[in-house]
Amino acid sequence: MTIEEIDKEIERIDRELEAHRQERIAKGMQPDEPEPFISREAGAILSEKVRKVRDYGVKVAALMAKGHSAEEIGVDFAWLIGMHREADMLRKCVVEDYADQARIALRIIFDFNKLQAGIIDEAEVVRDIHMTMRLEKLMAKDFYELIDEDVTPALSPEELAELKADPERVERELAKANEDYDAIKHELDWRLEDEIQ
Repeated sequence: MTIEEIDKEIERIDRELEAHRQERIAKGMQPDEPEPFISREAGAILSEKVRKVRDYGVKVAALMAKGHSAEEIGVDFAWLIGMHREADMLRKCVVEDYADQARIALRIIFDFNKLQAGIIDEAEVVRDIHMTMRLEKLMAKDFYELIDEDVTPALSPEELAELKADPERVERELAKANEDYDAIKHELDWRLEDEIQ
């Protein structure tokens, strides 16, 4: 790409971002989504739950790739769609590794939601999950360190074990995360209902 082409691409992205901000304003929202607010501790607990969406989605997609239908597999749509709240909360975590896990889970949840609604078929789910897993591999290469962005680290295994050893603390962290999420969820873009329109 030439410098001129890069400049044009930046201008195009800036126009799209501004159009998105104006759409948000027209909906009665703030121009930008709220900054991450879910704590490291709540993020670590949510991450363990949300990671199961990824694992389940990959296993189901592998079976679909072998020709099995969602009906034959017995896809648990209710559980997947029920995980939207936890994944959406985790997306707003101050720890970018946890937020990345949430974005992957949300893509999988949205794909299965669209499959259930008849908007896409099994082949599209397989393709989308395959692409999502490729994206995950790219993100795993310490992307944020490569761009020299200051990152909040995930909890170490020792810190996570210490947190889980205190159920009352876990409950407090999750209660605060839920309270904070409920206070701002109307300002978030990635809504499940928007994905099937």
